[in-house]
Amino acid sequence: MKHITFKKISITNFLSFGKETSFDLNKGVIAVITGYNYDKEDGNGVGKSSILDAFFFALFGETLKDLKKDQIVNDIAKKGCQVVLEFEMNYNGNTTEFRIERGISPSFCRVYVDGENDETLSTIPVVNKCILNILNSTPTVFKNTITMRANNTIPFMSQKRNEKREFVEGILRLEVIKLMSKYAKENYSELMKDYAVVAKLFENAERNIDVFVEKESNFEDNRGEKVRTLNTRKDGHVLENIDLKGRLTEVDPAALDVIISDRTTLNEQSDEYTAAITVATREISAFDVILKLNNRRLATIAADAANLKREYATYPKYDNGIKTAADCDAFIEKTQNELLVDRDKLSDLNRDILDHNKSIIQVNEVGASCETCKRPFPDVDVEGNKKAIALHEAGILTCQSDIKKLKEEIEDKDHMIAKAKVITKITNLSAEKKVLVVENEINESGLTESKSKLDEAQKKANGFKDEREAAQTKIDALQKQISNNQSLVAMMEKNLTLIENCDKDVVSLKDEKNEFSELLSLAKDKRITLLKEIEKHKESVAIYDVIKHVVSDEGLKSAIVKKLLGVLNEKIAYYLDALDANCQLSFDEYFEDNIINDKGNEAAYANFSNGEQKRIDLACLFAFMDLRRIQGDVTFNLAFYDELLDSALSVNGSSKVFDILDERKTKYSESAFVVTHKKENLKNPLINDIIFLEKSGGITRKGEYKG
Repeated sequence: MKHITFKKISITNFLSFGKETSFDLNKGVIAVITGYNYDKEDGNGVGKSSILDAFFFALFGETLKDLKKDQIVNDIAKKGCQVVLEFEMNYNGNTTEFRIERGISPSFCRVYVDGENDETLSTIPVVNKCILNILNSTPTVFKNTITMRANNTIPFMSQKRNEKREFVEGILRLEVIKLMSKYAKENYSELMKDYAVVAKLFENAERNIDVFVEKESNFEDNRGEKVRTLNTRKDGHVLENIDLKGRLTEVDPAALDVIISDRTTLNEQSDEYTAAITVATREISAFDVILKLNNRRLATIAADAANLKREYATYPKYDNGIKTAADCDAFIEKTQNELLVDRDKLSDLNRDILDHNKSIIQVNEVGASCETCKRPFPDVDVEGNKKAIALHEAGILTCQSDIKKLKEEIEDKDHMIAKAKVITKITNLSAEKKVLVVENEINESGLTESKSKLDEAQKKANGFKDEREAAQTKIDALQKQISNNQSLVAMMEKNLTLIENCDKDVVSLKDEKNEFSELLSLAKDKRITLLKEIEKHKESVAIYDVIKHVVSDEGLKSAIVKKLLGVLNEKIAYYLDALDANCQLSFDEYFEDNIINDKGNEAAYANFSNGEQKRIDLACLFAFMDLRRIQGDVTFNLAFYDELLDSALSVNGSSKVFDILDERKTKYSESAFVVTHKKENLKNPLINDIIFLEKSGGITRKGEYKG
């Protein structure tokens, strides 16, 4: 058996509670919760029931009042709402400590197991599921087995029959049978769907058999017709070949060979001169192309030479003894090296000028007199500054003179290099011109010779033309006869092939397998298989009919309920007697109640007074608590009774309730927390502890009960 001992609850900024307020839940006593509201000057609205709301909030994330989250947070603090619930679970001799922390603004829920935060419980839904598993209960069942409230709770007797049965099934942990019933119904439904599919397939198989029988017969008829058509086609091809054979003519192959040989000789001789004509033509064309290119280049050379001579004439004073192209190359290289040196000197002179200018600026920045009063500075060497400036200015003039000379030398050297390059180009063009003139003389001689060869070859080639044409006429006539014979033979060979194909097609048709015979056989086999499957489905349906009955409300559940119903009725009778209720109550297996009043007559629950109804409700509650213990599922160390002793019970009735609570405290070590604002209820000698709450400024705090 699993026993859960709730030990402590701490409440912070929850409903009317402000700063953290803690309550011991494991005293094994009868504790009365009462208080006074200084804001209203009465005992209502203190926050007594808020302890129970906080208890349920910690476990399930909801309150008995079904408040929204923003309604739970304290109106004054507006944040930091938190409830901490500590308890331990004893199962099979092992004790596990639990601590649940749940809050709003921000929202969170943490579970500590034996002091360690269980990080696997990372989300609120997962935490909630874990807590339900620990309690082995739904929120509804848990609420109705450990709490009894005067308001906002539908007593067991006021519930509908199905609601009563569902509640008791929750107490008895019969949800698994309900799930089994659901599973059985779902599987039965699927099974019937499968059965319908198989039955449909069986019908299709029957229809397929009829179709394949007809198609098998049609196939044989079509095959016979195709064989007859092929034999008729074959006979036509045989008759056509007889006619073609009679149209063949005789041809002398030897005569054709002689004529072809003569023509071949003529062609070979003609081809020789044709080849000579081709070679001569190509040579003439090549010479023409070369001569045209050379002449075009000579014209370009003449133009370039004229331009270079004009350019050369622009450099009359820059001779320096240059005579050959080799002298030019050496001169150019030497002069270019000198230019590099000269340009470096020019850069140095320009930098010297910049340095002089900077020095002059620095001397001028010192100044000789005050800008305001125009009086000379006493410590300034005016004359010395003037001399320094004069020296820098003289240095600048010297640099500028040197730069002018150097630029003239650079310009002269650039002109001499340009003139040397012109001399080199003129020399190279003259050499190229001499080569081209010699090439032209050779090419013109070759052109004349090739034209002579062309004339001779054309004359000889024309002499063989008539002889070749006569030979070709004879060849064409003989080849026509041969071609005609070849066409007739080809047609005869084609017919022979067609005749052979007809024979092959006839054999193929006779050997062709009737696929509908196989399909018919497969359809018959499938019908047998489906018939067996239908029989199997029928057996499964019969089995599931039995299972459905076993897990139905009239089956296993009914048997369990009947078994425990006697215990439940016995417990109800016990508590009705303990409460001095002037009636008897029992339930049948459908949870239809049977109430006998003090006169021995059947009576309805609604016909009893509020006080009598409260006695009946309390008797049922205590009986269900005991039934849960008997069932061996899970037990708890506390129960809450919210204002049950205030509304309808008399002082005597309240006293009887305290007697039962004392009995349960002794028997089960059960702590009872009774919420009341009636002072007479606080005088009962069985009360072990009074929890006094006081409210002022909208905040509930623990106070001291002064009687």
